[in-house]
Amino acid sequence: MPELTDRIPLASRLHGEQAAYSYRDSFTLPVRRGDLDAEGLMALFFATVPPWLSRLTALRNVLVRPFGLKTGTGPMLPIAPPFTVGQRIGLFRLLALDGREAVLGDDDRHLNFRISLLLDDNGGDGGTPALSASTLVRPHNRLGRIYLALVLPIHRLAVPAVTRRMAMLIDRAP
Repeated sequence: MPELTDRIPLASRLHGEQAAYSYRDSFTLPVRRGDLDAEGLMALFFATVPPWLSRLTALRNVLVRPFGLKTGTGPMLPIAPPFTVGQRIGLFRLLALDGREAVLGDDDRHLNFRISLLLDDNGGDGGTPALSASTLVRPHNRLGRIYLALVLPIHRLAVPAVTRRMAMLIDRAP
């Protein structure tokens, strides 16, 4: 099971931004290799989204459309590199690709969110490589706080599931 913490890894671009966000979490798992780049992490992320999460995302899009919230550009399907900063993939906009970290997120009228996928070859402690999926959320209003409260239980199931699946694939690669 991924370790859940409210500490964003020091190696993450999000570490310096976390004070501006009211919600934060990070799920971290050790992995055998730390040599995958940011584009590889992106490809793994979208290849490991469980079908139940894709269905819930489609339902979410139908439910939030009347409130004027962003609904993305389609389902989260496996997508292959190359990726470009600014590219929209489902609910996410690719904000940064840097070394072994990809940052996704978006700004909307109800909240801003950021997700970091980081493969830290030092594991943050000089030891075993680690895969971290970190999230920052800043609600702007009552709708944002309600939305966050509704999606957090799903988030806390989905992110560890995707992180575990990503780690399994990283460990299986030669």
